[in-house]
Amino acid sequence: MERFIEQNLEEYLMGSLEPGKKAEFETRLESADEYTRQTVAQFTVQSRLLRGAMRASEDVEPAPGFYGRVLQRIESQKTSAWWMGFLEPTFSRRLAFASLTLLALLGFSLYTVNQEPIVVASTPAEVMAAPAVDAMTGVDPSQGRETVLDDLAAFEE
Repeated sequence: MERFIEQNLEEYLMGSLEPGKKAEFETRLESADEYTRQTVAQFTVQSRLLRGAMRASEDVEPAPGFYGRVLQRIESQKTSAWWMGFLEPTFSRRLAFASLTLLALLGFSLYTVNQEPIVVASTPAEVMAAPAVDAMTGVDPSQGRETVLDDLAAFEE
């Protein structure tokens, strides 16, 4: 592109070029190569479109309450994070109540479980006096035999 055209292109597109320079610009543009003429023509079209858009935006104003409706719509579409539910007071109270209930149930079940104390025998006499218990099942073998015999005696065809 010719230097004169390049230097005066912006003023030409804005329409603020002096009449003498404008005539010289147009004569140099006519004698320029095809690429320069097409580029200036495209710039001219774009300049007109931009000026038209700028003029139209000055006259247009949003209707009253527009910004309020936009903010209301944004707020209605806003999704909260999944962890925000943990910060609500009702959830915290319910979680504390469930934890206390679970703690009470666990304590009650530990209190009611019947566990026989482990006998630690230190002498042979204490070992012989301790009840015999199967190591795998934890049941006295003589008690298991009696239960089986009772079941067999009560069986009827």
